[in-house]
Amino acid sequence: MADKQKVYPRGSIAMGNGVLMTVTNVSVDLNNNAKQVHTLRSEADGIFFGPQETTISFNFVVNEEGLERDFIGMLQKKQVKQLRIKVPGKTITTNGAVRSVRIEFAVDNEIGGTVEFIGKTEET
Repeated sequence: MADKQKVYPRGSIAMGNGVLMTVTNVSVDLNNNAKQVHTLRSEADGIFFGPQETTISFNFVVNEEGLERDFIGMLQKKQVKQLRIKVPGKTITTNGAVRSVRIEFAVDNEIGGTVEFIGKTEET
């Protein structure tokens, strides 16, 4: 039975024409803003679905060549971009914009940061 091991592949994140190579961690949050509806006569009578929202956060590192993409410029210019999150059997395509960029560095660590991206996810 030892030879019956599953392989767990890595996912990827792409922006525009190419895969982001310096990303170290990705988080995708899809939210349909559903809420429970109650009436005077009946608790938990139904569900209301609000507008769908998507937030994608990812961490990155910076090598000696600089930032892989100009995330700060995208934020300042309010540019609309497309992100594609790829996992086996599914691609999540989101059109949106960079909401925030955080850069961090310390004396004993590489330069890195976090990007928060918000937008609308296409039907999959």
